[in-house]
Amino acid sequence: MTRYFINDKMQLEEILKGGLVMTKKLAMLFVIVFALISVCIPTLACEECGNYYMVTTGNVNVRANPDINAKVIGWVSEGEYVEPLNFICTYDGRTWVQVDWGGRDGYISDKYLTYAFDDDDYDEGAIRTSVLMVTIGNVNVREWASIDSKVVTTIKCGTYVDAWMYYTSSDGRVWAEILNDDGTVFGYISTKYLNFIDEGLWTNLARYMKVGGGRVNVRSYASINAEDIGTVHKGDVFEVEYFIPTVDGRIWACCTQDDEYIGFISCKYLEPTKW
Repeated sequence: MTRYFINDKMQLEEILKGGLVMTKKLAMLFVIVFALISVCIPTLACEECGNYYMVTTGNVNVRANPDINAKVIGWVSEGEYVEPLNFICTYDGRTWVQVDWGGRDGYISDKYLTYAFDDDDYDEGAIRTSVLMVTIGNVNVREWASIDSKVVTTIKCGTYVDAWMYYTSSDGRVWAEILNDDGTVFGYISTKYLNFIDEGLWTNLARYMKVGGGRVNVRSYASINAEDIGTVHKGDVFEVEYFIPTVDGRIWACCTQDDEYIGFISCKYLEPTKW
């Protein structure tokens, strides 16, 4: 143990002053360390990453940092899926989900997310086939999605068929692309004569669709994880080239406007209309 011999009052004051400065520095260091630890504590194990979570309400902000006051760099809409990269707990009691947001980190409060499904159950952008039943007489199967196309065969009422894509024609008809057992294209049937067997498949498809409400993301492909290439707004009307159902239960419309390609919009936010 080191002993100090104080010869005068001035020397005592210098020692006390130095001790006070050191005490303040140490206190400040503890505050900084505590704050850093509080802000960045992963709260879930790595095995949680790779699962998908669904947005449960409205339009939810994506922030630049895990902080309620951080800059908003985008948003996700109710029903969209996100894949967490990490889970971060902050000093204010919030848990933030770190996601890939266009090549940079984005953060969403887990308050607005719920577990959806495991990565092993999801094939991004995979097209889901749907089962349909012929509802009337002998229905023509055509070579292409057009009333003027060649008839290749007919199918009887009550027959079940598999379809995977839905095309629209200039006369307003929607056509189901029917598949053979080996997955090759068999032909096209007007959905006017078909009933959808899949309960989760939305059947209100039309040549022209409009945005039913709010602000909706436009994707580069028929996938909730495809690149966000723009937004559309309530009342916007589009001409649909074709529809694609995907394995997560969505149907996507490939939209154009004035002969200009727009992108893919989830049919959850669209409704039939006239041009």
